[in-house]
Amino acid sequence: MEPSPSDSRRKRWVLWISLAASFLPPFMASAVNVGLPDMGREFAQGASSLGAVASVFLFALAVCLAPAGKGLDLYGHARGLGTGCGVFALGCLGGALAPTFPLLLAARGLQGAGGALMTVGGVAILTEAFPPGERGRVLGVNVAAVYLGISLGPTLGGLLVDLAGWRLLFWVPLLPCGATLALLATLPGGLPRGTGRGVLDGVSCGLFGLGLSGLLWGVPRLPEPRGAAALAAGAILWGVFARRQLRSSNPLLDLRLFLRGRAYAFSNLAALLHYGATYGVTFLLSLFLQEIRGLSPRDAGLLLAVQPVVQTLFSPLAGRLSDRFDPGRLASLGMGLTGAGLGLLLFQDTRSSLALLAAAGAVQGLGFAFFSSPNTNAILGSVGRGDLGQASATLALMRVLGQSSSMALVAAVLNLRGLGAVPTGADPLGMVGAMRGCFGLFAGLSVLGVFLSLARGAKEPAS
Repeated sequence: MEPSPSDSRRKRWVLWISLAASFLPPFMASAVNVGLPDMGREFAQGASSLGAVASVFLFALAVCLAPAGKGLDLYGHARGLGTGCGVFALGCLGGALAPTFPLLLAARGLQGAGGALMTVGGVAILTEAFPPGERGRVLGVNVAAVYLGISLGPTLGGLLVDLAGWRLLFWVPLLPCGATLALLATLPGGLPRGTGRGVLDGVSCGLFGLGLSGLLWGVPRLPEPRGAAALAAGAILWGVFARRQLRSSNPLLDLRLFLRGRAYAFSNLAALLHYGATYGVTFLLSLFLQEIRGLSPRDAGLLLAVQPVVQTLFSPLAGRLSDRFDPGRLASLGMGLTGAGLGLLLFQDTRSSLALLAAAGAVQGLGFAFFSSPNTNAILGSVGRGDLGQASATLALMRVLGQSSSMALVAAVLNLRGLGAVPTGADPLGMVGAMRGCFGLFAGLSVLGVFLSLARGAKEPAS
């Protein structure tokens, strides 16, 4: 039976809405890095404070991700996506007009909260609109939009900063946000409602958010007593959260999946380590290339784009190979390649060849491609159909937690070396030393990740 014209039109609109929702958050997450030096000069902020521009976005995204997944199931995926898009647009407007650094950070928090709703809703509306026979193709296009956002962020961001300064980074996304909201408002057939079954557990949301806040706020402030206290409080709250989820018949985050299969548990832990070992690299290299090597934002963005471009090119191949061979082994290979790329970055200094940096980015991009797609395949292939939603949400949470932890480690290293409040170009040798220290930690995390990835064993059948 041929689909009706109205049904085909609705599917096209849903696909465009999903692509915009999947593109914008990763684009802003990567594009803002090339504007950090200009922000630092305008607001007189050091490297550690500038790291908060990236960290606050990821922190808000991480805190809101689990409640967003549950809430959208209850109240409607498309409605939640629209709410998230509106909040994200308010964050963009606030960032573009921010007169002070604290208000800029508040705007980034709004972007992160809105991005959580957009991230969850973008995939969910595709699943609702497309039948199983068409779903794999459109989900593949959706993943390509995520990688496109990451790839274009440094390049397009550098061009925008060169053209009119860092504030243009916040003005430009308002146009696709407005178009997305207009498409949602006129979507053929209207916006479907959620299941309405169950409730959003406010206590679990509070424990999840406060516990995560303590962990992410405490790590960069170690070994100060306030950092240790925040870390301990966060760990206790997350322990209470985990206990509540394991006892609940309607959990916010189903942690029981970690106890049912080694592949699921170790694959998620490997994802956490992989993103923890890679996300802070772009932040450090953006400051290094512009403040120490003297490159323009455009040229720095082009160099930083090597890694996501290689990842985008090889991810489809890695995904196809993971259908033929053990995805766990391929993901372990990818983790090893990522570690090799990080090892190459240890040779960077104030006079080293930029070709070496581009080569390191290419190796990391290849590692990312051979890790991400096979690891996702391993996770989703280890659970039954009824747990696919929880597995997808948990993987997204591992990604954001890893990215947030990566920035927290960078801030901790900068503070321990006394560079947190120093302008990034004031002590080039000290900055290079701190950067190498971070790359060494990241390479160590990659090595640990290889062993965790191999520990998952052979592919397990879904139960």
